[in-house]
Amino acid sequence: MPASEISEKSLANLRPWKPGQSGNPGGRPKKHITDALRAELEANPERAKAIALKLLDQAQAGDVASFDRVADRTEGKPAQSLNINGDIDFTITDRRSRLTEAISSLRDSEQ
Repeated sequence: MPASEISEKSLANLRPWKPGQSGNPGGRPKKHITDALRAELEANPERAKAIALKLLDQAQAGDVASFDRVADRTEGKPAQSLNINGDIDFTITDRRSRLTEAISSLRDSEQ
């Protein structure tokens, strides 16, 4: 929407939450399928082993997607490169000084 078409009604919606009010009152969505799968695999570990063996068989047969899954689960996902263009106002020394201040603050609060 071009800036010339912004209405008063849409601007009225751009206000911060009131103190104590949640921006997500329903909370994070539940993971029903994940919970059900975990419960089933914990109750029947032989099924987890059968799935793992099938995945290994598929990877050995040349299925690249299965190989990627096995590698991701055993070796961890490879780091992805990120190209950032432009000026960044953040240096290692800034980070180090903020970290040092945070540690000092935590130590002070423990005493």
